[in-house]
Amino acid sequence: AYPGQVLSLMVKFTLKEGFHLYGKPIPEGYIPLTITLNSDLNIISGPIRFPRTKKIILAGINETFNILPPAFTLRSFLRINKKSQLGDHFLDISLNFQACNDKICMPPEKINYRFPITIKKLKF
Repeated sequence: AYPGQVLSLMVKFTLKEGFHLYGKPIPEGYIPLTITLNSDLNIISGPIRFPRTKKIILAGINETFNILPPAFTLRSFLRINKKSQLGDHFLDISLNFQACNDKICMPPEKINYRFPITIKKLKF
């Protein structure tokens, strides 16, 4: 990457048949999908765009949930600081979620990814 450059970030989800992930807002005690981007001051992350959720009411517990589609892509952007320090940097991404179907909820999960980004001097 180069100082001042804007990069696209996409995280694609495809769920197993019958499963769903929760979006916000959500009743207490359940885990919505969240994504956290961490980097140093050389890489600035933009807001993450989530798809629309669908409201469902679970009659047995009389609670309303917002569920995400069975396949979707989260989108954002990364901007390399114009005065960035050249060299190797990292973007750390954490995903937190709880996958459920009509009968059970799996234990909450946290998945961490680390992406290397090398910032080079722009040559004309």
